[in-house]
Amino acid sequence: MEGWNEDQVQGCRRSGRRWYARHAFYCKRGKEPQWPPLHASTVLTQLQKPHETFKREDDNLRAYVELDLKEALTGWSRTIATIDGKQVPASGAGPTQPGRVIEFPHLGMPKSKKPSERGDMLVEVKVIFPTSLTLAQKAQLRDIL
Repeated sequence: MEGWNEDQVQGCRRSGRRWYARHAFYCKRGKEPQWPPLHASTVLTQLQKPHETFKREDDNLRAYVELDLKEALTGWSRTIATIDGKQVPASGAGPTQPGRVIEFPHLGMPKSKKPSERGDMLVEVKVIFPTSLTLAQKAQLRDIL
């Protein structure tokens, strides 16, 4: 954009925006952009890139933990990184059902209208089942379970 530097454009971007947002930039600097623009000099459309770990659900973030069958039945412990890089512990003491969701309040995305508030981080458990078992393993499992 002519007459604007990168810092000014980054400064107009608000945290917590959804996957699709429009920004209007006016010739008068120092004023809050408004939408819809009446006489905007430039309109940018912001699309959110997918994250490798988290899936966004409004202001909440969903992450997944994969457990093998032994961990799911006997207990497990993991350290999960938040979007800000903080480390939070997650664990299950006994049998853990596939699809169980562990909620970490206020560790999700900032809310666009209230940046001081955040959504939740949701961690969903996925259990990886073995693809095959020997006859001896099947017999042991039948005796145990």
